[in-house]
Amino acid sequence: MLFNNSFSRESENREKGPANNGISLLLFHYQKTVTHCIFTIHTAENGNVAWELFQQQSYDLLLIDLEMPLMDGKQLLAKIRDINKDIPAIAFTAAVYENMYDDLHQHGFNSYLHKPFRPVEMHRNILQHLE
Repeated sequence: MLFNNSFSRESENREKGPANNGISLLLFHYQKTVTHCIFTIHTAENGNVAWELFQQQSYDLLLIDLEMPLMDGKQLLAKIRDINKDIPAIAFTAAVYENMYDDLHQHGFNSYLHKPFRPVEMHRNILQHLE
């Protein structure tokens, strides 16, 4: 499959406080065409905003930062798994700890990406869960 990096980004301009200075969650809509993949990406600067977005829309995949402000990634995914056990969820983290894969799997994650990551790793991981 050819992946051409064509991303369509939709997000509202939200006021960011000092602790919320980056993207904490990516929620993906996926559309496969004959020659490439198109992703529509919604971002959330904290776990509460991510939960609101998830309740308002249908998504194909979640890329969740484990250390989001207001509601961490494991808490968010626990709420999501109460209503959707099938959506693929990829943990996004700089943390490394003993039995990490088993711990994340027990919390409902399908896989994980370490920060910093190589874009090809992210693309491969995402497509693995969408095909």
